[in-house]
Amino acid sequence: MFETRDKNVRSLYEMLNIIDGKASALLSFNALLLAAISIWLQYVPQNYLHLFLDLAFLVLLASCFFLLWIIWLHWPQSSEASTLDAFRRARTRRYRISWVLSMIAVFVVSAVSVVHTVGTGLKAFGHCQSGPCAHFFGPDVFGNLDHDR
Repeated sequence: MFETRDKNVRSLYEMLNIIDGKASALLSFNALLLAAISIWLQYVPQNYLHLFLDLAFLVLLASCFFLLWIIWLHWPQSSEASTLDAFRRARTRRYRISWVLSMIAVFVVSAVSVVHTVGTGLKAFGHCQSGPCAHFFGPDVFGNLDHDR
């Protein structure tokens, strides 16, 4: 911790540490989700399911960009409270953007997972043999992972 007698400066450094810690945790979460999507994409045909997973992947990469921008080690030359507060506000703004992007990706992956699970259940119990259901969960639209197996 930076030694200073100024309470405002000390408080701002504590806030910057909190933001850095949250950014690091969210970056780790994004890395896990990116790895999971990467594995999932290997088994999905080129259809809407694949497209939505690609979009979630790109949104997570954008979130990671903002998070890495937060974690980038750069300290102002001055320890003035106004300079540190500007740093805090900028990092907070980047963290919020990253958090929203991560939540969008989590929502997309969750929705894709629900649709995939419903399709798997319908096919497994024989309730999706023909008609719109078979077309929607077929390999051309929103095919399941095991469409060829």
